[in-house]
Amino acid sequence: MEDIIIVGGVPAGLTSALYLGRACREVLVIDSNQPRNTASQGMHGFISRDGMQPGEFRKITRQQLATYPGVKFLDAAVVEVKQCEGGFEVVIEGGERR
Repeated sequence: MEDIIIVGGVPAGLTSALYLGRACREVLVIDSNQPRNTASQGMHGFISRDGMQPGEFRKITRQQLATYPGVKFLDAAVVEVKQCEGGFEVVIEGGERR
């Protein structure tokens, strides 16, 4: 079971996964692989990555996160997040619950 589920493999989510992975947490990043910044000519405001294409950023970041055994990825779309006893439940397209 995961300690944390991050919905969306965008820069903020990937950065969070990095910090949590470094803290030895079990992290699942659920990403539909349909980022809204795909058409962008470059990302700005990220140190050492200023002007980088979004797809390249995602590729490099996922490679770096692969070195943290507690960080996993699931390519899927989240359709619902709801609070339940003891935390939250994430429902993935197709009905899987995490």
